[in-house]
Amino acid sequence: MSLNNKKLQNINEYRIKVKEDIRSGTNLSAMNRSPIQDTSKFTPDDWVRYITPLLIRALAETKEGLNPEHLYQEFILSGVLVGLGKTPQEAIEQVEE
Repeated sequence: MSLNNKKLQNINEYRIKVKEDIRSGTNLSAMNRSPIQDTSKFTPDDWVRYITPLLIRALAETKEGLNPEHLYQEFILSGVLVGLGKTPQEAIEQVEE
């Protein structure tokens, strides 16, 4: 299996888990954490895990046929807000306002 296929498989597995967690209402702390998390010591792997909800949402919106330029703007801005301490969900909500 190529590295890209492995990454896609990992993303798909994570996406399934997130959907299950949303349905069951468990394990949402990664997206709905209220206190600002100290991200100053995050490794690149930590960041990838932390921003995965943004990736999942961006992939879903891409399939809806939305303007790619607008999507890039939304999700880059969301990523910046996450880097500033917002949770992925807070960042998405703020950009959508």
